[in-house]
Amino acid sequence: MSLIGRGDALMGSAIGAKVGALMTRVHERNHVDLLLGRNPVRWTTADSPATERTPSGVGVRIWLDDGGRIDADAAVVAVGALPAVRWLLGSGLDISDGVLTTASCHGVVNEGGGLSVVPSVVAAGDVARWPNLLIDSTPRRVEHWITASEHGQSAADSLLLGPGQAPPFTPLPRFWTEQFGVRLQGVVRAGRAGRPWRRWRRPTAGRVCRRASA
Repeated sequence: MSLIGRGDALMGSAIGAKVGALMTRVHERNHVDLLLGRNPVRWTTADSPATERTPSGVGVRIWLDDGGRIDADAAVVAVGALPAVRWLLGSGLDISDGVLTTASCHGVVNEGGGLSVVPSVVAAGDVARWPNLLIDSTPRRVEHWITASEHGQSAADSLLLGPGQAPPFTPLPRFWTEQFGVRLQGVVRAGRAGRPWRRWRRPTAGRVCRRASA
């Protein structure tokens, strides 16, 4: 398997250079062909026009910006996500990047240059852009399923309580991933932690290793 990435380390922009380098070594030890610091610039498939169609037995052919080329049976492209808010056009809600809400999940409309809270509208999950006051007052979307599951409950409570009584939704940001038997767990929004902790488990030995680094 080959993995193409723009950064110098896997997930470096999300988890930092040190932990990203650790996960990069995990993949290398498991024989993943890492093509880091590169970008695809062109690709063709068996369904491409006849002059560009891949040869028999090649599902997709990818050219890289360094002149390299990859032939594969199939390709999975990770391009991120956009919030599905087109159905809210004309509602008055701020949907410039998801649905803007207050800290208590209530929708916000722009009226005459000022922002007003809509008591009957709440939003939750990665479509919502809200300020997590545990961190700061900047509204952000969070694309983690753990946050979404808690966000929905908070939004339902806020809808019943109303803007005047609903408490702010202030979850502790966290995520986890397990790759080749190594579990990576992150707490607090990426880029804000003072001292990253690295914690991983060696399943065959049944041991848990934990180390802090400055």
